[in-house]
Amino acid sequence: MLISPLDPATVTPEQVAGLHAVEVAALAVDDPERPPPAVEDVAALLAVRRDDRRLLRWTALDDGAIVGSARLALPDVDNTQTAFSGGSVHPDHRRRGIGTALLRAEVGMLVAEGRRSVLLEARTD
Repeated sequence: MLISPLDPATVTPEQVAGLHAVEVAALAVDDPERPPPAVEDVAALLAVRRDDRRLLRWTALDDGAIVGSARLALPDVDNTQTAFSGGSVHPDHRRRGIGTALLRAEVGMLVAEGRRSVLLEARTD
């Protein structure tokens, strides 16, 4: 497994497809009532830029395939000691330390940025 930063400015269609596949599979298990996003929606979210915060992303790769992702929002105007985290791991790859490895990448950035708190989205079960 490899944890790698993802630069939305250079993301490839294959990476978008991989992120989409993880998100669709995770939603099917974690929130089956919620309609899955279209691949175009995933690409559009990667393109979002905000003046008041930086959005950082990582992927977890297993044999070159994306099996998980993490996103970290770092406010630069208000709440500058806080960060907001979220992510997904493909259900077929859970319980192998992938989510933990992604979170460690985020924690490294949080420490480097001097952030003192993080709001983390997680699902039970």
